[in-house]
Amino acid sequence: MNKLDLQALADELGLQFDETSTVIFGQKDGYTFYIEQMNQKINTVFVVR
Repeated sequence: MNKLDLQALADELGLQFDETSTVIFGQKDGYTFYIEQMNQKINTVFVVR
């Protein structure tokens, strides 16, 4: 995904996007989210309550 797609995804999820690291992160409904693109087909998603 390119940076514009990642920003749109973060906006849709109500999370923040860091352009430098291309990480989506934030808190929603008591959960902490950290989403990082590992390569073109795999994303790593960490959710902590």
